[in-house]
Amino acid sequence: MWLHRVQEEKIHNDLLKKMVFIVGPRQVGKTWLAKKIMERYGHSLYLNYDSIEDRTMMETFRKTGDSLAGRFFVHHLLPLSLSELKDDAITDKVDRLIERSGFPEPFLVETREEAARWRKLYTDSLVREDIINFETVTDIKALYNVFEILRRSVGSPVSFSNIARDVGISPVTVKKYISVLESLYIIFSIRTFSAKIKRSILKESKIYFYDTGLVIGDQGVVFENFVALSLLKDTELRNDMQGANNGLYYLRTKEGKEADFVLVNSMNEPQKMIEVKYSDILVSKNLLYFKNKYGIPAVQLVKNMSKVGFIVDGVSIFRAEEFLTDINN
Repeated sequence: MWLHRVQEEKIHNDLLKKMVFIVGPRQVGKTWLAKKIMERYGHSLYLNYDSIEDRTMMETFRKTGDSLAGRFFVHHLLPLSLSELKDDAITDKVDRLIERSGFPEPFLVETREEAARWRKLYTDSLVREDIINFETVTDIKALYNVFEILRRSVGSPVSFSNIARDVGISPVTVKKYISVLESLYIIFSIRTFSAKIKRSILKESKIYFYDTGLVIGDQGVVFENFVALSLLKDTELRNDMQGANNGLYYLRTKEGKEADFVLVNSMNEPQKMIEVKYSDILVSKNLLYFKNKYGIPAVQLVKNMSKVGFIVDGVSIFRAEEFLTDINN
């Protein structure tokens, strides 16, 4: 199966001007994409920070005092998206992406069992090869327990204090371990948007996984993680390609009213709110509340929906697959 990564042409054009750093989770396809682009050039150099020899070369370059500031572009390569698969003949793209994730290998293998075997080896290698290299990690078992709690907390505001109590470590250590998991592109956090939104909660973030197959929860929770990753990918893509500073947040008031996601532009202005539903097409009361109070355009995405898109009380309701297929174009 031929795969199309949306950044390929942009990276090629950027290489005509500067160096390019491709960043993202392990086994997401960074090496494959880099070497595919290298085929266009007669002389090229590929460096991988995981290689001790390459890493030494990069650190030696830094020690010369020759700053890299302004000399490179960064592209975030995240798991496969619906837009990258829009021309493929697979008919169950959403379910396949949710169950197996958008990491190329588990997505492309023939059976669920093969995908599950990949995930086990993938998770084990993250612990053995990556996490233990962090000097700040003094208790691998405690970090693993934090990881397991997060798998069961997707989509809910995360309390460092509660996790600390459950694991038997300090809230500061919980925060440190979550930062490690973020640095390794295992999880990503979405903070509350507070600018211009009164009475918002400023502390607790929501945690999601780059690999949807790691999420433990009901169908609605796993689907929300899938949408969160799709929105993050779109946000990073626009920032990388346009030099923008868009953001992905969520809304929550002190009274508990919440909207799953809000897309924010470079001026820190909310552009669109998004609520995620697995099958319910009734308009979310909280989404309607934020729309009426703050005038933010509102969208509700539904996975299982027989109707085409329609509007209720000013809220646009879309079948999620159609909306997310077009979002990265």
